[in-house]
Amino acid sequence: MKTIYSEQHRLRDAKTELYGGELVQPFERPSRADIIIKALVESGLGEISDPDMFALDPVLAATNQRNQQYRPPLKPLSIKLCLAHH
Repeated sequence: MKTIYSEQHRLRDAKTELYGGELVQPFERPSRADIIIKALVESGLGEISDPDMFALDPVLAATNQRNQQYRPPLKPLSIKLCLAHH
């Protein structure tokens, strides 16, 4: 089995999440990743690799095409307002 993991995963360290209408300790947290990585190493289950970095161009192109199908064209005033907020 190949596992993709980076120390950057530790940056996602929320203090709570909403579950069943209550704020609870998040299920996905750095300590859980530590447990999983330790078990993978101890069991020799497979390689642990850093994620590859890819450009977002294909994702953005597909998203833009999909959004254009559902969103009416922007009017000039809307474009000016959007640009003013960036």
